[in-house]
Amino acid sequence: MLNCRRHGGRRTAFAWNKSLLILIPNMVHYTHKLNLGDIPTVTMVCPHHSAPEQLSEVRRIPFNFRGIAAIDTDPWSQLHALNSAPELFYSPELGGHWCAVRREVVIEVLRNADVFSSRQVRVPPLEREIPSIPHHLDPPDHGKYRLSVVGLFGHRVLDALSGDIRETARRLAARFAAKNSGEFVEEFALRMPVEIFMRLCGLPLERREELTAWVHSFFHGTDAEETNLAHRKTVAFLSGWLDDYLDAREANPSYIMTSLLDAKIDGRPLNRDEMLSILITLFNGGLDTVAAQMSHIVRHLAEHPAEREELLKNPGMIPEAVEELLRRYSIISIGRVVRRDAEFRGMSLRQGEMVLCLISAAGLDETQFPNALTVDFGRANKTKHCAFGSGAHMCVGAPLARLELRIMLEELLPHLPDLRVVPGTRFSYYTGVTLGLHSLPLTWSRPMSSSP
Repeated sequence: MLNCRRHGGRRTAFAWNKSLLILIPNMVHYTHKLNLGDIPTVTMVCPHHSAPEQLSEVRRIPFNFRGIAAIDTDPWSQLHALNSAPELFYSPELGGHWCAVRREVVIEVLRNADVFSSRQVRVPPLEREIPSIPHHLDPPDHGKYRLSVVGLFGHRVLDALSGDIRETARRLAARFAAKNSGEFVEEFALRMPVEIFMRLCGLPLERREELTAWVHSFFHGTDAEETNLAHRKTVAFLSGWLDDYLDAREANPSYIMTSLLDAKIDGRPLNRDEMLSILITLFNGGLDTVAAQMSHIVRHLAEHPAEREELLKNPGMIPEAVEELLRRYSIISIGRVVRRDAEFRGMSLRQGEMVLCLISAAGLDETQFPNALTVDFGRANKTKHCAFGSGAHMCVGAPLARLELRIMLEELLPHLPDLRVVPGTRFSYYTGVTLGLHSLPLTWSRPMSSSP
């Protein structure tokens, strides 16, 4: 089953069946450093791991989740094919790592902070100049920082913000629908969550176009130079804005900053660098993820007119539809690092090994969701998905994301009659922590007159 060859002078592993054929060279060595304010600096070295000797061939699968998009235009079929793989297997790709693909196994890894650490969440590990708080923290430190942001996404804040979200969605929908065709990712999906984030922070809305362009370059850049430049510009902007805000905090209160300024960690206030790290975490975690989810949902409805018409006739079904579409198109693949040698699901895991939780595959787990590739708004257990993670690190912004997705559909769908994907479109995907569409060209039958 395992077939390794030389390719272009480099050792390359071919995947275990034809539907998962991948040509990605193995990587060798990664170093990750974290500087978490008052928490001691952590240095994590993740060398290229050889496959554990006790593994049978069936448990050794050279699966590369970052290579899915290069195979064809439907990575979901590749993820669904993992139903025939073991629930936990080892891949020698990307430095060597374990893959958890069943819903129950994914959830167990995410909830077990005693064995699985969040100090590193990318596969392969990535060196960061600025640590991600609370994303890269384990209990009990994680909980202390999480409390500083969890209130941002409670009913009180979301009720107060819902009018702004609807106004933003309505304005973007009117602009988008004023033509009879458009590219959804750049013209709508990236713009809406960026503006909502800016409103939460109290960032100057006149900079929205600039910030949207940076987000697009960071997540969709054509090369590492463009991506890194966009990230540096974003960090510099947020850093400068934070300094200005702290100098004149009384004059410009905001949801996020009020919460951060009120927060206490072991009885002390957050310092400036901790606030910046949390802002960057919210920025990175809440913009591209929501934009990617919007794009998959709108593409599905553009390709399934009967389901779209059902929501138009019964808009009260939209929250239920959102849950099923989150299950069907879960987009996250996130890592954990093994804290100590341990036995898990009959496998011997070694300290420092990476475990990739394929949440994107967990939503297609046939043992939990029969006919998993079929969207069924009436599916009884659709809310059992783990699209937002699970355990202590479950996405703190999930309530806001659900609200944005619901309002987006309520405001957008009525203005796009006969919505469909532009004929002949060949989709391409970007992969990593998030699985998203590079573009989504759409067309509809008649334009709606633009409103100011």
